[in-house]
Amino acid sequence: MFHNFVPVYYSFILVFGIFSLLLMYEKKHNLLTSESLIFFYLACLLTFSILIGTLYDSDTYAVMYLVFLLTAPLLFVVPLHRMYLFLIIMTIIFNVVSFNYKPYDIFIIDLFHSNTCLFVSLFVGGSILKTRISNIKQTKLLEKLSEIDALTSLPNRRKLHEFLEEHYDRHSSVIIVMLDIDFFKKYNDLYGHQQGDYALKEVARILKKRSKEYDWFSARYGGEEFVIVNIEPDYRLFLERLNQVLSDIYGLKIPHAGSNYKFITLSAGYSRKTMSDEPYDRILERADQALYQAKDKGRNCIVNYKYD
Repeated sequence: MFHNFVPVYYSFILVFGIFSLLLMYEKKHNLLTSESLIFFYLACLLTFSILIGTLYDSDTYAVMYLVFLLTAPLLFVVPLHRMYLFLIIMTIIFNVVSFNYKPYDIFIIDLFHSNTCLFVSLFVGGSILKTRISNIKQTKLLEKLSEIDALTSLPNRRKLHEFLEEHYDRHSSVIIVMLDIDFFKKYNDLYGHQQGDYALKEVARILKKRSKEYDWFSARYGGEEFVIVNIEPDYRLFLERLNQVLSDIYGLKIPHAGSNYKFITLSAGYSRKTMSDEPYDRILERADQALYQAKDKGRNCIVNYKYD
């Protein structure tokens, strides 16, 4: 009976080789995803069960394929239509191979069993998959909400630290900027907290727009403070762009009777990574010190941290 395994394994090796080439192509073109790996695993599993259930022992009813068909949806976390299409195609292949290699009476039983299991897999498994996808979406939404500042829709301090943990050590050149709305306490006292929230949202809107344009990461640090992170910057261009941000804020022309500039303005202090083993919290601290220097200097300006 061992000789019956030969065509099974040869066929499986051929199919495995084809799927491997497809995965290599996806990896080469940066298309490889966890979804691709799941499909690869299930395709190999179902193909092997088809070959075992048809070529190896053509005189008995297929069992392994039916078991895999029923359990396969439990491994999917993909759009439903892709799972449906995949399982339908695999079942068609199973029935075609069964028709060609099995006696007709056994083929009819396999056809009935496979289509029944396919029906159960699509509807029951589909319902399970819908629930899993819904739970995953809710979890991702909660994670996203926990990283976003509710008022400004900018990333919050937690997300800032996650971003720095992920990117800071991988780059030799990093600039961190601390920004603060000038005389904001006076603004709230004069115009009320509702108008203060409006000012915060307008400043955040400008930061979000420019950060997207300049490939910066920006976040609300707390209160009226914001942070910008520039990875691998062109220093001259960075200063031009940061000045543009301050000009944009002044250009909003949001009245502020308690400011020397008569409108809402920003002060900014920044510091650069100088050593590869320098922790990012030290850069944040220096940027904050530079921000206070900007306020002492008269506000509505940019100050670079001065090293002793």
